[in-house]
Amino acid sequence: MILDIERKNKKLEICFPSMTGNIDIAAMETEKFLIENSFKDIAFDVILVMREALTNAVKYGSGENSRKKVKYSLKIEGNFLVMKVEDEGEGFDWKKKLKQGLPMVDSSSGRGLAIMKSYFRIIKYNKKGNVLTLYKKLLNGGVNGKKNNQKNI
Repeated sequence: MILDIERKNKKLEICFPSMTGNIDIAAMETEKFLIENSFKDIAFDVILVMREALTNAVKYGSGENSRKKVKYSLKIEGNFLVMKVEDEGEGFDWKKKLKQGLPMVDSSSGRGLAIMKSYFRIIKYNKKGNVLTLYKKLLNGGVNGKKNNQKNI
């Protein structure tokens, strides 16, 4: 399976085989989408969180099994930028993970959720733990707000 990329009505959708190399392609498409919609100034924040979420989906959710798919979408919904990541894995105990603090300094993993919380206002999982939805507040009415003046909230 190759990447399936679709843009429509202020929405980017990408479906790809669960391989880490596809995350770079998703990052490039995300940057294009943000620039097209006048959100270049928040591209770093969004792409950082996207990479964390997709890395978790590919590595932990799908076990880097290229026969499994990862679905990623980014859309502008009113005053929010909504990111959704879904994998075909068994999910995880996200309630427990969200309650845990930051990992030890010498830990090689475990910082993804903390990073996501730093840049996006709302983080939601489905019950199973294989679908993540993140909401980033956009200032000044979303798409028609001030260009190049977005900040983290």
